[in-house]
Amino acid sequence: MDVYKWLKVVEKNWIKANKQIQLEYPLNYRYCAVSNSLIQDSLPDIYRLDRELGKVKTRKFIALVEDGFFIRSENSIIESMTATKYFEYCKIAYIAGQRRESQQEFADWIDGKHVKRSGRGHPWEIKRGGNTTHIDLSVYRPSFSRKDGFIVELREI
Repeated sequence: MDVYKWLKVVEKNWIKANKQIQLEYPLNYRYCAVSNSLIQDSLPDIYRLDRELGKVKTRKFIALVEDGFFIRSENSIIESMTATKYFEYCKIAYIAGQRRESQQEFADWIDGKHVKRSGRGHPWEIKRGGNTTHIDLSVYRPSFSRKDGFIVELREI
């Protein structure tokens, strides 16, 4: 598909186009930048990290991203991983998410009665939601061929 045809697909339904990219394109070809204002206009209920952080911390976070802090291996790869360490990361993520789930809410999920059950959300997600707001904590190797080190990542799936 040439670039102009693809742009027409994106213009018509950019959410569907994004899903197609997720399903069909290899990871090493998935590079792009989307204007934050486009995302906010299209998904008004989306989680706003900038509001949560405030102006000063948002500027610091942006500076870290622009400096490439998160893509340097010394800042993103840990040498070893255990289940205990993984659950410590989970604890940090859940505390940061400030979600308190009741016994009834969990029971409703297990029994198939929870309102988010049909939307694939569940009480133990770090950030509950569908495919645009759902956040998981994942651990994986830095690359398929590399068997040393691990990356711990919050991932929107």
